[in-house]
Amino acid sequence: SKTTVTDEEWKEIFNNVNQEDLIDIDVTESAILDAIGELNANSAAGPDDIPALFIIKTKESLALPLRILLRKSLDEGDIPDILKLANITPIHKGGSKTKPEQYRPVSLTAHIMKIFERVMKNNIMTHLIKNSLIND
Repeated sequence: SKTTVTDEEWKEIFNNVNQEDLIDIDVTESAILDAIGELNANSAAGPDDIPALFIIKTKESLALPLRILLRKSLDEGDIPDILKLANITPIHKGGSKTKPEQYRPVSLTAHIMKIFERVMKNNIMTHLIKNSLIND
């Protein structure tokens, strides 16, 4: 079964999360560049309409501003609204094209958010491995 949590319920549940823990997350230009390097140049743009190829080609110029934006988001505990959006596209799975159940949704998110998510994932994985919470 599926559980639905509203924004208000989410904020109430996680209101006591220690924001200080987010300060320990290492956000470097190198980490941003590594995450940009993992982008697929041919992937579709999200709601911000910024193509992955643009980010890849301008990565040296974007690394510092993206590092500052991610650090500010972590420090303030808030992500810019545009990065929370997704364009949802139905993809046909096969079978009859007239049946809705023959489609699956694909969410196209902003590449900048994908970069942020990768930096966060890498920090979390490093923490888990370093503290022997999971195996390498």
